Amino acid sequence: MDRLARAPGEVTLGRGALDALGAQIGDRIALRAGGRPVSLRVVGRHVEPDDDGRGAVTSLRGLAGRFAALDDPYWAVRLSSGADPAATATALAREGRGRVAVERPVESLEREAADMRPVVYGTTALLILIAALNLVTTLGLAIRERERDYAVLASVGATPRQVRSTVIAGGAALALPAAVLGLPIGAALFMLTIGATDPADGPDVRTLPAWWGYPAAVLGAVLLTAAISALAARAATRIRPAPALRAE
Repeated sequence: MDRLARAPGEVTLGRGALDALGAQIGDRIALRAGGRPVSLRVVGRHVEPDDDGRGAVTSLRGLAGRFAALDDPYWAVRLSSGADPAATATALAREGRGRVAVERPVESLEREAADMRPVVYGTTALLILIAALNLVTTLGLAIRERERDYAVLASVGATPRQVRSTVIAGGAALALPAAVLGLPIGAALFMLTIGATDPADGPDVRTLPAWWGYPAAVLGAVLLTAAISALAARAATRIRPAPALRAE
């Protein structure tokens, strides 16, 4: 059972509160509200970025009449079916006359995601560029070291297209195991890092792409490597057999 607190006597806790109290969903806990003790049953867990996740959400009907004395209280509004969230938020802010700050968690998350996208996309593009430059350098050195091998291929009748295919296949052979092994390792490290750096919310908000994203990423890595290898293969097709096979 993991749901919102609806009835009196029910409460949802942030992960930090659950850890601090040593509680689990379904347990009954004792808190103080308005200076009075209150016994509540934990029915769910919510994401709470403030106070290290040590927050509680419960129904006002289950609290003492002096709930206004709560330290730093906030209220969650559950809308009826068909209600306009934006219009409701505007109306609450207007009626509060500056004494109530109204926020929509979905909009806050969307703003945070929008702010992070340029950073994530820019970092990803930079890493891809660095990997591409490293690959070009590696293939260039490999071609120079195997110059005599490519010269032998050309001397026995290999066409430039066949030499180019050999270089591309070598590049793809580097990309395929790297992508197959790197993706699951990277996903595992991501999950561990988010959980360790944000113990209050990290385990609840971390997520991974759909299953089809992994084969798509592997295919994309191989195709990108093949395209870069095709550029590096031009050096192999320009090797002249006679000078390359000349005795050193």
